[in-house]
Amino acid sequence: MLGGTAGGATTTLGREGSDYTAAIFAYCLRAESVTIWKDVAGLLNADPKLFPDTVRYPEISYRETIEMAYYGASVIHPKTLKPLADRGIPLRVKSFVDPEAEGTLIHECQHPTLAPAFICKPDQCLLSFESKDFAFISEENLEVIFGGLAQAKLKINLMQNSALSFSVCTDFSERRVGKLLDLLREQFKLHYNTGLTLYTIKNYDAASITRLTQGKRLLLEQRTRGTFQFVCQS
Repeated sequence: MLGGTAGGATTTLGREGSDYTAAIFAYCLRAESVTIWKDVAGLLNADPKLFPDTVRYPEISYRETIEMAYYGASVIHPKTLKPLADRGIPLRVKSFVDPEAEGTLIHECQHPTLAPAFICKPDQCLLSFESKDFAFISEENLEVIFGGLAQAKLKINLMQNSALSFSVCTDFSERRVGKLLDLLREQFKLHYNTGLTLYTIKNYDAASITRLTQGKRLLLEQRTRGTFQFVCQS
């Protein structure tokens, strides 16, 4: 999808630009609904190229879909959903391979607990920052670290802290990681691992955690009431 900058230069809108454009038009026109066409049967709980036994969600709320997209689910971009959610415009995801199939309806709804969603992000980097004088990682330290990450344009996919260290998982870019090291190496001891994969299980249960972690060496893990994430060797 082509667009233009404020200065008049021609550019692209990036990944899912056509879907985002449709959402903007729908918002402005107060459309009744939007339908986007994909090569899958609807919104699935995992990438069918990686997980052969995927489950289709017949309907799902805006919030659940936005969270899945944030963690890396590739069918819908988070920016596509915001203008539709703001207006309460339903979004239908259907397959151009089988146009008559039901697909998925994304709207404001209440539903029972969903099947666990499995999201995989390869080519990750795990960065750890340690204070040089054994001082605690304080709010002042975190302000410096976040500032460096912002300058290096490294997006945090997962973070965790202890008394003396702070770790983040980001998409790996040799140039951007190098810039971060240049910015912060005088203030912190820095260690990093590359060639990693970040897995996210949304709406996890014990069986889904066992399924995904079995046989893997976990370098970092974290869980909330609804989301389990871990970083491991690819």
